[in-house]
Amino acid sequence: AYKNKGVQRLLDGVVEYLPSPHDVRNTALDVSTREEREVALSSDPAAPLVAMAFKLEEGRFGQLTYLRVYQGTVRKGDTMVNLKTGKRIK
Repeated sequence: AYKNKGVQRLLDGVVEYLPSPHDVRNTALDVSTREEREVALSSDPAAPLVAMAFKLEEGRFGQLTYLRVYQGTVRKGDTMVNLKTGKRIK
């Protein structure tokens, strides 16, 4: 949005045309056991966190990570586990 022109129309279009998170069926693979199995995800904020980091950006205040949250909630100070490396990230 250049000089805040068209922002409201864009947001109205997103709300009008894109489905609600409750209307979409998301699944994930549970890799905690030897055999991977598909697990249905809900858009419940009280459920355990399932998210995907899709962009990392180095800014003047440190690293900024963009997340797509499928279920659960992220709060300041929470720790997450990187499933690929097994490391805990704050």
